Amino acid sequence: MPTFFDPEAWHRLCEHDDGIGFVFRRSAELAVELARPWLRPGQRWLDIGCGTGRVVRVLRESGVLAIGADFDPRMIQFARQTVSAPMTVARAEQLPFGDATLDGVIATSLMGCVAEASPVFAELRRVLRPGGHAVISFTLRDSWLLKLNYVLSRRREGGYRLYTVEEVVHALEGNGFQILTVRFYNFVFGVGNGLLPPASLARRLESSRSYRLARNFMVVAHRFEQL
Repeated sequence: MPTFFDPEAWHRLCEHDDGIGFVFRRSAELAVELARPWLRPGQRWLDIGCGTGRVVRVLRESGVLAIGADFDPRMIQFARQTVSAPMTVARAEQLPFGDATLDGVIATSLMGCVAEASPVFAELRRVLRPGGHAVISFTLRDSWLLKLNYVLSRRREGGYRLYTVEEVVHALEGNGFQILTVRFYNFVFGVGNGLLPPASLARRLESSRSYRLARNFMVVAHRFEQL
């Protein structure tokens, strides 16, 4: 289910910390935060569904040899103009990299746009070196706040794939990954183009145990030596 966005509009949306763009901006921030313990200068990391290149830029600033990939050629064209890094047009299920050639992969705001998760996970395992890390975000099917947003906005669920933690863990483990961390975040409610609570409070709420309020969750996993 390929989904296309206007690159300039997407870039503007994710620049606003207190609007609905915070949901996507926070995914990018948190992915780098969770990946940081494993980042080493000279490593090769891939941002799949890189959009306008925000994560790639931050990874490059950390000394990582970051690469961006996106299915949308317009996103790649925009990213090439704003980030000094290799960028390629590619599907998440068919990446143009050799077996065991990457140290890490990040995928934020991507999995809701793919038809099936398992082929993506299998491809990530193929390109990762043994022990390599994957940091992936998902939209939580069980989120009460998300369900309430759908009801009040009179929208029907659909268009973007939603996930349960259990199905993600099962699929990743079935494709040769070990789960290291599951982090719930974006405890927010969309009001038009605004956001409740404010971004500063939403970040603090990430320590909450009421995970069913979170709109999103992020998984950190590493590749087993063998299946």
